[in-house]
Amino acid sequence: MFVIKRFRYVIALLIFNSTLACYIGRINLSTAIVEMAKKTTMNRTDIDNWPRDVCYDTNEPFPINNSSLSTATTIKPATIVSDGSAPRFDWSEKTQGILLGAFFWGYFLMMVPGGRIAETHGPRLLLTFGMVMTGLINLLTPFMAPLFYVFVASRVVLGLSQAIVFPGCYALVSNWIPEHERSTVLALTSVGGSIGTIITSSMSGYLCKHGFAGGWPSVFYVTGIICIVMGIISYLMVTNHPGNHPMISSDELLYIKENMPKSQTVKSDTRFPWKAVLTSVPVIAEICAKLCMTWVYSFVILKAPSYMEKVLRMPLERNGMFSSLFFVANSISLLLSGIFADWIIQRKVFRSKTIVRKIFEGISVFGTGLSLAFIPLADCNETFFLSIMILSQIAFGMQAGGELPLPSDMSNEYSATIFAINNMCGMSMAFVGPFITGMILDMEPTMPKQQWSYIIYFTVAFNMVGGLIFSIFASAELQNWTRSKS
Repeated sequence: MFVIKRFRYVIALLIFNSTLACYIGRINLSTAIVEMAKKTTMNRTDIDNWPRDVCYDTNEPFPINNSSLSTATTIKPATIVSDGSAPRFDWSEKTQGILLGAFFWGYFLMMVPGGRIAETHGPRLLLTFGMVMTGLINLLTPFMAPLFYVFVASRVVLGLSQAIVFPGCYALVSNWIPEHERSTVLALTSVGGSIGTIITSSMSGYLCKHGFAGGWPSVFYVTGIICIVMGIISYLMVTNHPGNHPMISSDELLYIKENMPKSQTVKSDTRFPWKAVLTSVPVIAEICAKLCMTWVYSFVILKAPSYMEKVLRMPLERNGMFSSLFFVANSISLLLSGIFADWIIQRKVFRSKTIVRKIFEGISVFGTGLSLAFIPLADCNETFFLSIMILSQIAFGMQAGGELPLPSDMSNEYSATIFAINNMCGMSMAFVGPFITGMILDMEPTMPKQQWSYIIYFTVAFNMVGGLIFSIFASAELQNWTRSKS
């Protein structure tokens, strides 16, 4: 059998591949929904309902300032669906928020069970099932979209399917990756998500305009096929433990064993210490950070394309390009901060790993919040807006050396479930966030920029609170409850 000298790097690449596939099959709706939702055609009789504080193009026949509203006679009509195009749906902002948030209902419910299954039965089949199921649901999406409640249900099932993938990645890291390489490899879980978002944002914008099957349906056909292929690759290349893989060398297997966390061995069927974990102050501190950072995630990933389309009046192709640039910055930051954090830890620059985690997370949380606070000041300046968002994503990526590897720091044996608990709590913000955002926007539909400023300032304040709690109470030390009682 052919042997690869450092097969754990292949496993790291396959972890990246798993989250990449999940995001390709998840985020496509965030861009496609701009084309799926029916654009409103305005006339003189309903001119008072037209948004008044958005960034109108000076070439548009619509009046630029509010003082001319009463005398306006022409309004640029919305795009009319031509023959052969895919159908559009009469979805309000709140309805779109429900669709975007439905994924996280399933994601929320299955996260913790997925973590326990990954620890007790192994992550290989979980990763494969999550990706293949993601592909199948995407292939069926164009047929389910006209049936609103069926479409919502399919997004919930998509969340259930993907909820098992990220805990599976943490379980795989616990089995395969030495302790001093984990910041980098766990960063790849988020880098995969960012790269998947980049690919999907760009590809979805293009396919909506120039794709087959009438436009937006081609987004789901293409991403569905990609996810299924990646799932098959994962099944063929991954094993639950390094000792079971035919392509790993004996030297590497010994190296992995010698560089695992120095905790007592816990059998996979050991009862999980629920009470100790759920009352653990460091775990609660990480949950608080996750809640706040996931609220930011729900804004940047799920609603930023809508902000650029509705407020900045940005064409879809440029919308997709800007979204891609946000996540290029995020991906680079995640990878470099993970590598740098591992370098600092391995050389013992600070007296404890906890200090490293708090420094990186502090930069991430406070840097992201302060950057986003400038968005309302950008007004209609697209370059300023792009610069702010890129800066926020560079800061956001610093979590690769902060909160992201913390479950593996606190417990090698239970890292998948601890991550699942944190992520489950955090993801509650991801389905609540789009719904609340939609409600706020619907309260004053003629003043979307004003309503968005309220959302952004709340996001900044909420983020700061989570950062303070993490800075005070978080710990990256091995917790007492993770050791077996022998």
